[in-house]
Amino acid sequence: MEADVLVRWCVSPDGSAGHPGGGDVILRAASSTDVVVSICVIFAMSFIPASFVLFLIQERVSKAKHLQFVSGVNPTVYWLANFTWDMCNYIIPCFIVIVIFLCFQQKAYVSPPNLPALILLLLLYGWSITPLMYPASFVFSVPSTAYVVLTCINLFIGINGSVATFVMELFDDENVAYTNDIVKQVLLIFPHFCLGRGLIDMAKNQAMATLFIGFGEDRFQDPLGWDMVGKNLCAMAIQGAVMFAATILIQYRFFCKPRLVSVAPLPAEDEDVDVARERRRVHEGWAQDDLLRVCDLTKVYPRKSTPAVDRLCVGVPAAECFGLLGINGAGKTTTFKMLTGDIPVSSGEAFLSGYSIRTQMRDVHQNLGYCPQFDAIDELLTGQEHLEFYARLRGVPENEVTMVAEWGIQKLGLVKYANKSAGTYSGGNKRKLSTAMALIGSPPVIFLVSQREGPAPGFLPVTQGDVQEEKPLGAAAGVVLPRRPPTERSRLRPAGGLLEKEPPRCAVGVWLSRPNRRGLWRLSSSTALPRGILEAERPAGTPPSAGARDDAPHLAPPTQADDEPTTGMDPKARRFLWDCILSIIKEGRSVVLTSHSMEECEALCTRMAIMVNGRFKCLGSIQHLKSR
Repeated sequence: MEADVLVRWCVSPDGSAGHPGGGDVILRAASSTDVVVSICVIFAMSFIPASFVLFLIQERVSKAKHLQFVSGVNPTVYWLANFTWDMCNYIIPCFIVIVIFLCFQQKAYVSPPNLPALILLLLLYGWSITPLMYPASFVFSVPSTAYVVLTCINLFIGINGSVATFVMELFDDENVAYTNDIVKQVLLIFPHFCLGRGLIDMAKNQAMATLFIGFGEDRFQDPLGWDMVGKNLCAMAIQGAVMFAATILIQYRFFCKPRLVSVAPLPAEDEDVDVARERRRVHEGWAQDDLLRVCDLTKVYPRKSTPAVDRLCVGVPAAECFGLLGINGAGKTTTFKMLTGDIPVSSGEAFLSGYSIRTQMRDVHQNLGYCPQFDAIDELLTGQEHLEFYARLRGVPENEVTMVAEWGIQKLGLVKYANKSAGTYSGGNKRKLSTAMALIGSPPVIFLVSQREGPAPGFLPVTQGDVQEEKPLGAAAGVVLPRRPPTERSRLRPAGGLLEKEPPRCAVGVWLSRPNRRGLWRLSSSTALPRGILEAERPAGTPPSAGARDDAPHLAPPTQADDEPTTGMDPKARRFLWDCILSIIKEGRSVVLTSHSMEECEALCTRMAIMVNGRFKCLGSIQHLKSR
């Protein structure tokens, strides 16, 4: 009825145009319904691409993505595979939209001349919007948050941009029309606008053709023409290629080159004699044949003045298990991240099987097995499927994949759980599976990172009453006491806080933040330090510790923590994994692990180093460190 009234207003009784702007008014009225339809399409298609980043974020946060790279996946292949899978998933709702249009016979979109344009609009929208979502996977850490934010952005740009330009066309002012043309050209950089505006232009074109065909004129324009949706299609084709290339460049850290730093030479008197001897061995070339050679490895995070890792030097030869101990924040995890290529190196160098971690990371990954801090597993896959997947990534021939996976299942004692989804595994079995994944392909060097950090078994935090500190807030001294009867911890040695009676072999002074609500000084972890190291670590000017009360009623309850690679395992399973690691060492391969269990270090490690504030404070065999 509205269109009929406008026609009678705009067209004179003899059939000639009566109002100079009548054609435009009729066009707007006739296409109004189709504009609403196009907005609904934009609304529906805004949710789909936002969902594509959910699994990508989960893989990045859980380190499954990094583990795939370490196992041999090329980053370009990784993103191509994701893009191919996402496009296959996108085609399904795209097909449903086309079928709905066909069922309701929306002539503006499904008439023979318009249908190819509609199909191309929807397909190229998926081509362009999918890689546009990928950079968000590097930013967000919570998948649900990313989904909500990206969906809102898609809706805002798609609907507001399309509606705003359509509304500006309702004005006859030349300045508004000129501004509208500029806005439409600028908004072509967004796939959301290209889709919405393309659908609106198709609806307007069909409405104009329907109107003028009654007057015997053919005003229908080719929908694929440049002035119709051709420019939108071209823009989306370019956007898809550009955004996919940008994603690859982001993955390779092209836009954030590492900031190289120069660190002053370490004073000789500040370094332990064994650490200095190892540094000279590396610098003078005596560690050239070691499978892992670290030379002055340093990491300084942005906006931080203190290095997280400060000039580490160590060589790990074949058939050695090297242990790395330290409290939370000592730099252990950062060291492993640099060695595996997860974060860039600030300065220094490291070589694994002769390949540089700076310039030959692909070759480094081929010689490295990695068990990350958190189990990077897919809870929907079975243990057998995990090992088969990583065997293929490692380049195992297809006819040997099943055999290699079964070898890993048997070696780690997962036969009963091989065909169960990993999400049902206990913590110990998940750790076994992660270790088996690291062993696939027989890499010469294996990194086993502790699962979580906490106080070592058998040690207790002490209270504010045991420590008298005059340093600013945020740097209070603490002492770890062994779990012994109160009569055996009657006194503290003033010099460094060690027990006067039978000094424990595993005690350390830790500098903490503040007491909790109960007034207890809390420790994040403890480690084994010789007496000299402990005394050297007490900050200058710190008053000696006061004597503890004989009954020690203020001591907190024992805190048990399992940080070693066997975290969460029962004693039998732990011993089983230890035997597995020892068999790997006997094969001539090297293992580098982090642990807080002295029992584990004594059972596995031929050498170990203790990290404090990013530096090695002591280094040597277990027996050597005990005898100091």
